[in-house]
Amino acid sequence: MTSIIDKVDNDSIVLLAVIFPELVSNSLKHGLKNLQEANISIDVNKIDDSKFELIYKDGGH
Repeated sequence: MTSIIDKVDNDSIVLLAVIFPELVSNSLKHGLKNLQEANISIDVNKIDDSKFELIYKDGGH
């Protein structure tokens, strides 16, 4: 795993700490529950010095 994030403020870290478990939990409960193999993809792209884009995908439909 590689990361382009070198500095994230405390408010953003707290927000991410709340969001990630919810995303994964939702995927497991609703999107991936009937699949033999589950894929979850998380991408973070730096937009500029103060903005990042979070892309979350699961294999559910």
